[in-house]
Amino acid sequence: MIASSLIIENTNKTPAWVRVRDWVLSALVWALYFYMIREVFIDLYVLFHESFDWMFDGTGRPSVPEISRLLSTLRVYAV
Repeated sequence: MIASSLIIENTNKTPAWVRVRDWVLSALVWALYFYMIREVFIDLYVLFHESFDWMFDGTGRPSVPEISRLLSTLRVYAV
């Protein structure tokens, strides 16, 4: 039988501190990623809030600049 040399199959051979370090670094990078794309979440919140108010409270329609800002932000992230 041939021993597997894949890292994912040899996790029990790595020290515990290395696995913890990898988890912490991964969590930090994900937090940084979500921090960097926070504008999309803010724009989506504003758009949904304005749409909800428009549909159920009878207030003014959602603003076009908010929608266009969201779409331009998504276009930049896609690039």
